[in-house]
Order: sequence, then C-alpha cells, then structure tokens
Amino acid sequence: MRRLLVLFLPLSLLASGLGVDNATPVRFGARFADGPGFRVARFNAEHGIHLPVRSEGGETEVVARLRLPKGRKCRLEVKGHGLALSAEVVGTGSFAEVSLGRGKLSPGLGRLSLNAPGARGLELAEIRLPGLAATSPAVLPLATAYVDDGKGGARSWCRLSLRDGGEARVPVVSDREGEVDLVVVRGASKGSLSVSVSGPAMSLAPAPEGSSDRVRVAVGKGTQLIRIRAVGGDVDVEGVVVEGRTVSTLWTLPSGAAQSVHFGYPVPRGVHAVWAYAEAIAEPGPESTYHCVLGFNQGYFGYQVRYDRGRPDDRWFIYSLWDNGYVRNHEKTETSEELRDKVVTLLAKGPGVNASAFDHEGSGGHSHLPFRWRDGVPYKFLLGVRPDGSSAVFSAWVDGPDIGGWRFLTSFRRPATEARLDGLYSFVEDWTGRQGDRERACRYRNLWVADSAGRWTRITQAHATATDELGRRDFGHRVVGDAVELRTGGYRHADGRQGFALEVPVSGPAPAIDLARLPGSGN
Repeated sequence: MRRLLVLFLPLSLLASGLGVDNATPVRFGARFADGPGFRVARFNAEHGIHLPVRSEGGETEVVARLRLPKGRKCRLEVKGHGLALSAEVVGTGSFAEVSLGRGKLSPGLGRLSLNAPGARGLELAEIRLPGLAATSPAVLPLATAYVDDGKGGARSWCRLSLRDGGEARVPVVSDREGEVDLVVVRGASKGSLSVSVSGPAMSLAPAPEGSSDRVRVAVGKGTQLIRIRAVGGDVDVEGVVVEGRTVSTLWTLPSGAAQSVHFGYPVPRGVHAVWAYAEAIAEPGPESTYHCVLGFNQGYFGYQVRYDRGRPDDRWFIYSLWDNGYVRNHEKTETSEELRDKVVTLLAKGPGVNASAFDHEGSGGHSHLPFRWRDGVPYKFLLGVRPDGSSAVFSAWVDGPDIGGWRFLTSFRRPATEARLDGLYSFVEDWTGRQGDRERACRYRNLWVADSAGRWTRITQAHATATDELGRRDFGHRVVGDAVELRTGGYRHADGRQGFALEVPVSGPAPAIDLARLPGSGN
C-alpha cells in the first residue's frame, strides 16, 4: 500500500482540509448538495459519510466546519483510521467550526466515518486536521464488491485478491453518461486484468507488483457495476483510484444490498381486522432473502432463504413481534412495572418452532420454523389477534401443499396494545448485501382480512414503495397474472419507480378456514 501513496498522492496534493467531494454516503446516509461556494453533505439521522483519508500519522485535532439550524443539538462522531472522537454541536444557523477533540491518526490510507445520531438539518462542509498532511483520493471501496471467485478470492476496504477467472463487480452510481479514468495499482500478480463498466472491456497486461495502469472506461447514467476480472493468472489489486470525477458525478454505493421493495395494503374502510390472510409464491433467488408476506404495525411474518452455503434446505418461516418500546435483552429479566408495559411475552409455540427475544433493529419476540419450503410453490399465511385485558395476543400459522394443513408457529402477547391488524404490508429484502447483483422476486395474491365474526373482506389496493438506496433503481412493482409482484436486484433494469397504487387482482374465493379449530388457537 505504501507504493499507492507515493504514486498517486504527491506532496503537492497534501492539505489539512478534507472536503466532502470524494466522500461516500453510508447506507441510507447523507445526500450531497451545492453550498455557498463548496459542496456539503446533508446528514440523515444517525447515518452519515465515509471519507477516504491519507495521513503520515501522529497526533492531531479534528475540526469540522458545519451548519446546524439555530437551537438544534446533535452529536457528531468521527471514527476510523485510529480515531474515535465526538462532540456535541449546538446550531447557530451559520457555518462554524467545531472541535471534535484530539487523537492519534494511523499512517497510510484509510477512511473516516462521520455520523450524527439523531441529527436533523446538519450540513457538513469540511473536516480539518491541523498540522497533519492528509488528502482524500477517490478510492473505490472494494469491500462493497460482489466477488465471483470459487477459488478463494477476497476483498477488503481498498484491496482485492482475484484467482484466475474470478471477477469482482463494484456497484457505482453516475449522475451522467461519460468517461472516467481508473488508476489500478497492482499487488502480486501473475495474470492480466479486464476492466469494464457499460462499454467494451479494456485489457490491462500483466504487470509487476507496485506498478499502475490507467484505463478510461465509459459509464452510463444511474446504478451500474465496474467489472474487474483476472485473466490468465491470479491478480492482487492494491487499490483503484477514480480520477477527475467527484461524488457529484460518480460515487460508490455504501452497500451491495439490493434495494428493499414493499407493498402497503390499506385495510378496507369500516373493517376492524383481527385476521389477515395472504398467499405467496417465491421465485428462485439468492441467499439472504426475506420475503415478508404479512407485515403489520407491530411485527411481520414471512419466509427466508438464509445462508445457502451448499444447503438449499437452509430456509425457514419467520414471525416476529416488536416490543412496545425498545428494550435490551438483558433488561427483560427485570420485573419493573415499566418493562411489563413494554416487553413481548411468548405464550405458546408449535412443534419444531424456535423462539427467543431480540434487540437489534428494534426489540421484541422472534420465532422461526425450519422448513424446506420450495420456490414456485404457493404457501398460505394467516395472522390472528385477540384481546387479553389491555394487551393483545398475536398468533401466526402457515400452510402449503407440502405442509398438510395449518401449522402453528407462535403466540406472543404485546402489552398496552389494541387487538387490531393495521398497517398491513409485504416486502422483499436483501438482508446481507452479499448477492445484491442477483435478482429476487415474490408474488402475493388472494389477500383478505376478517373481523371477529369471521367475515372476510378482500384487500384491493397495493401501494408501491422502496427504500432510498442512493440512486439504485433495479427494482419493480407490477401485476403478474392473478398476483402483485415485488422484484429487486440484479442490475438488469433501472426503471424502478414508487409512490403509486396497483389494483390487486381477484384470484380466488374467501378463505375457508375453521378459525376456532386452528392448532394453538386456544393460546
């Protein structure tokens, strides 16, 4: 890595001020805009930016130039490259400098992560490290690359090892069509490299360790992949530097995850829903995929492809209910009145079901049933809720051709909750980002809700939404036959849109279920 610093970061470029031009937003993170003569990063809640940084090491004071609306407060944190500093910011409405404290910066090339938990309206223009030589080259963060290399290829933040024939695909976003120069620094290598984006591949001949190649490639507008392939031998890449383009025109995605896509299902007017029913058909897809079939205001229910790793049976049905307020698992053993009004309680579970508490991405009760559910096969999902004093008991069942009747998962009691099913939704999620370059899809049909008398009412509307993944648009919401479909990932199309409603096709009669005789219905 020392060669990379010497070759591409000459002393004439060294400065103590780091603007945000070459920053990378973290997932769901900051957006960039033109400020008064400079670029600014506008933070979104706790999520911020990564800044590539090169330093000679040593003690430094970190100073941020920023603006926060007058009277607002937030905490700005900077971590990485040896630093772990934070400071409270009080808004004045104007750009001002704030010291985050002193720390020891590691030498070499690395990155700083800047976050601002709970910030609203924070704009960051610059980070200064007085008395320390530093710069921010536009280094591609190769950790987000998809690596197709069954022979042991590996990646880290800016390094990449490819075996012969292996390929890494780095997701990037461009605001416009054009050309960009990529400077590729070699590590130990025996083979050549093939580099391409949206145009023809460019070949880089074998080269000794520490040398560099410059290749000009064409980029299209929108989200796409920079493809780097080893040809004729193993290749180590020590870094890829983007020249002549900044975050305003080309930047890397902070995560390889496919965008999450959703349908929201309004409960028909006048219906107090205590039952919800839906059928789902998953298409073949990659690992770490969650097809949520029946989500609701207090939880969600669906099925997952977990970590494949040669085990196609590594699948389960999953049902979770959130606590009435966030509570850490270790606190749930306490018996205070406050916790009794918050924590979900497990009442019962079916044979083979695993249940436990969780406290990440919210907290609550989790349950799953390991089961070899099959792609292309319709499965039926049923939710029910009943009152229990001031609490509500939510229960879940699943059925399908290879299940042989309704199978009970779990009943959870949620305190201080009305017994009602509102805010119904479905989604398709890539929950690790390992294979966001592969497409996922699920179809949902025959959606119904029922009141306490068992009167079924058809759901007729599906509202299309998606997470805002920094320009990625390879997703879709559409009607397919007798179902509505969610599709995401793969980079094959980039025409995704949201904010519209679809009519749910009529696909069958009302469910014929003896609700009083469901297994576990007495819990």
